[in-house]
Amino acid sequence: MEDKLTKLILGFCGVMAALVVILNVVDRPVTLVPHGTEYGDFSVIAQNEAEEASVPVRMDSVQTNRVNVNTADKETLMSLDGIGETLAQRIIDERNFMSFDSVEDLLRVDGIGEKILEKLRPYIVV
Repeated sequence: MEDKLTKLILGFCGVMAALVVILNVVDRPVTLVPHGTEYGDFSVIAQNEAEEASVPVRMDSVQTNRVNVNTADKETLMSLDGIGETLAQRIIDERNFMSFDSVEDLLRVDGIGEKILEKLRPYIVV
């Protein structure tokens, strides 16, 4: 049992170490693609290559160029197209009350409707 746990922890650490390297080196979206039968056996490819690949890709892509609406400060939120000082503060107030579990949760914020959400979607994560 200890051996399995050790392998699991080491596999997880290996994946996390790879992600840290990717986030520091790659300035574009990447996707983890499973390529083996072992846990943690993934390849890292650019997002456009993943879309062309004939293998299933994981939906938890690593996005280095998106704003996390659960952690971004007011100025960062205001850098998003369509978000001014008032909406940025409303986003912060809402997430302080209850964090966002999905991008769609931004619809809870007064002033953000479907149109604004669709404009923001490519640039945000939770």
